Amino acid sequence: MSDSDGATIIGMLAFGITAILFGLGQLPGPFGSGFVTKTSIGLWTLWIPAGAVTVTMSTFGGVVLLLIGLIMLFRAWSPYHAVAFIGFGAFWIAWSSVVGTVADHTVNGYGTAGFAFVWLLFSLTFLITSLKHGWGTFFFHLVLSLAFVMLTVEFWQYGAWASKAVPSAGIISGDELGVIAGLWILAGVLAWYAGTARMAELTYGRKVFPGV
Repeated sequence: MSDSDGATIIGMLAFGITAILFGLGQLPGPFGSGFVTKTSIGLWTLWIPAGAVTVTMSTFGGVVLLLIGLIMLFRAWSPYHAVAFIGFGAFWIAWSSVVGTVADHTVNGYGTAGFAFVWLLFSLTFLITSLKHGWGTFFFHLVLSLAFVMLTVEFWQYGAWASKAVPSAGIISGDELGVIAGLWILAGVLAWYAGTARMAELTYGRKVFPGV
């Protein structure tokens, strides 16, 4: 196993595990219990990511991913993966702070939607060229881009809800949260699968899992 292969595996696993946890924290109602903290505002309820999720975002998904990307870039190992790891590492660090308070979900909803949107653009940068790196990479970035689209929509709805003097409807439906959670979990599983498949290939000297 080369150093570059090991770095790529860690990067994929770091993003995958973090995305899965984040997706679980997006699940509505009791399904996300333990991954989020329930907070009430008047008649409405918000679910804020709990400590275990935000700590993983800032450490494994953030610091570890960022450092791996910087090392890969410095060593000129796979610039595609290096830049992606640096960017998404920075995203997880920033996101662990952005979603940490009730105010960020409501009063700053439009701003947070804009934040999610620019990261959608970052994801699209890699989706456009992903087929060059295989179908597994393409499907990962496709699902991730859709996840960012839904995250943008989610926080846009938070902003729209907060802008009403007397809100007449709930912030976001359980079905929508389920779709958002599902996309993030799927993106995480695809990243985890890619890292696991590469580890298996390096261990056994042949392809063990297809698509990567």
